[in-house]
Formats: sequence, C-alpha cells, structure tokens
Amino acid sequence: MVDFKKLREAKSQTNVIHPVEIFESSPKPPGVKDLYGSQSKVLNEWFQRKDEKDLVIKLPTGGGKTLVGLLIAKSLLNQHNQPVIYLASTNQLVDQIFAKANEYPFFAGSAVVYQKGQDFPDSFLSGKSILIGNYNSLFNGFSKFGVRGNPKEVIKTSAIILDDAHVAFSNVRDSFTITIEKNKI
Repeated sequence: MVDFKKLREAKSQTNVIHPVEIFESSPKPPGVKDLYGSQSKVLNEWFQRKDEKDLVIKLPTGGGKTLVGLLIAKSLLNQHNQPVIYLASTNQLVDQIFAKANEYPFFAGSAVVYQKGQDFPDSFLSGKSILIGNYNSLFNGFSKFGVRGNPKEVIKTSAIILDDAHVAFSNVRDSFTITIEKNKI
C-alpha cells in the first residue's frame, strides 16, 4: 500500500530552506543524532545573515565544518535553484566532502565532483546539485565557468563555499603568478 502522507512529506522537504530544519527533518546516518551546539548556532546565525555577501564561518578543528557547509549549500539549492560551488584545497578533501555528502539522506544525489576536461553535469547547471572541486578548478586562467568580456556565457551561482579559505589565498595567488627563474633567462 502506498503511504501518500510520506510522499507529501518527502516532496515538501525539498522546499525547506533553514539548514537546521533540513538536518532535523531528514533521517540521520548511523552514529549521528543531532548537530553540535556550535553547528546549530553557526547555522542559525548564517540563516539570519544569508543575504549578506562574503560571510566567514569559523569553527574549531573537528567542529563539523563540512556538514555546516553542506547544509548551507543544500539550503541555497532549495531556496534559489541555482548552482552552488563548494571548493576545497586538495583533491583528497574534495573526495572526503563528496563522501560526507553521500552519507546524509538530505543530500542524496545532490552533489557532483568537478571533472577536468568534461562538461558540467546538468544537475549542477540546473541548480539541483552542488559542484565540489578544488580551488584550481575555479581559479585559473582557463575558467570553464566563464569570464566577463568573453563570448562564453558566465555561469551564475547562488554561492561559492570555500572550505579552509585561509588556504585558498595562496592557491589563488599561485594560479595567477608568473615565475621567471633568473638562471633560465
């Protein structure tokens, strides 16, 4: 027998935009019961300020930053139906974030990994999934995301989430730095 109540609840869940409500209304993976107090506090504060630009979220090591980032990304997907990019400093971290996303039912099928040399997945372009990549996938001289002034259309996003943003600075700087060694001139 089909339980139509459950079907209605599942459908209405996609419209939830508060990240804490997204977490609370979804089944949890084994060993996870609730958000840490610091995660709830940060998510509530972010939600109050979500329309501001350039927000920085700081949590201690082991404080659950990846889950916070994923909940924010899911909130933005639900609200705007536009692409969201989640960047990390290394490919190993990209794989960890993707694995973490797939642990949570609220994120099932809502994350894809950037693949160099391949077209963007339709689910990302249509705002149905986040694109997880390293900093170099966005910050380089040959951006697949488009550059103003070039004929290629710029991909508009509702957000770019930088995991460990303090590491991003050196990665971005290195991407746009030309080094000429004196002994090779």
